Amino acid sequence: MPKADEYTNHLGEAERAAMGEIELIDEEGRMQRFEHLLTLSHNDISYLALTSARESGDSDPDEISVGFLRIEPQPDGSDIYKDDVPESVVDELFIKLDELLDEDEDCDTEADEDDT
Repeated sequence: MPKADEYTNHLGEAERAAMGEIELIDEEGRMQRFEHLLTLSHNDISYLALTSARESGDSDPDEISVGFLRIEPQPDGSDIYKDDVPESVVDELFIKLDELLDEDEDCDTEADEDDT
């Protein structure tokens, strides 16, 4: 996951909202690609849940590494993503992510049952 302590959003808000692949520029100006899983809110602070961008066919999708970046809105409307998320907050974010994935899985199961 990200090694630098902050990233600048290279793409616009629409790309982030699309929950697809995004490119971030690290503090040394290097472009890095990530897959935006979702945005979570915890104690009125927003966090990106990201995983390294994978080529199709790479690794088992059930075994991905997830990291979180804190969204720090800037006065000019851009965002800076910081990886200074305390471990206790990371634990809470993983719990929320797990709950959301369980809810999504339950909805998929119910939809499959309705189709039969």
